[in-house]
Amino acid sequence: MGMLRIHCDQCGGAWEVYGRDNWHDRNARTCPHCGHKIERQTWEGQVLPAFGQMMDANRELVKIRADHGPLFTVDYLEDSVFQGVTMRDLYDRLEGLEDTLGNMLLGVSDQARQAGILDMMDSLMADHIQQGATHE
Repeated sequence: MGMLRIHCDQCGGAWEVYGRDNWHDRNARTCPHCGHKIERQTWEGQVLPAFGQMMDANRELVKIRADHGPLFTVDYLEDSVFQGVTMRDLYDRLEGLEDTLGNMLLGVSDQARQAGILDMMDSLMADHIQQGATHE
């Protein structure tokens, strides 16, 4: 029998909801540590169907095992790379990366200009355009 382990970002607490529990009870979607609730629409429309589908998949895998196949079970674990990171943090990091990249490109452009590479490319491009105009 499966279970959901739910993590509350508000207080950092966690709790479990088992397959045998009353899923439609308000307590199942309420953090027992701080009282914050998962919205009923999200709970009933997203969380419970996904939980049921994972339990069904694992039951099917166990049936295959009973028919002398290999035993597999499937767990879904949330990626914890961004645990504790808000969307604002991500936007700030992205802006910082954009600034860094912009500065790097400006630095490359300045170095190329100092080396005369961009001036040489501008000159070659102007010559090419001029030659194209005279051939028409």
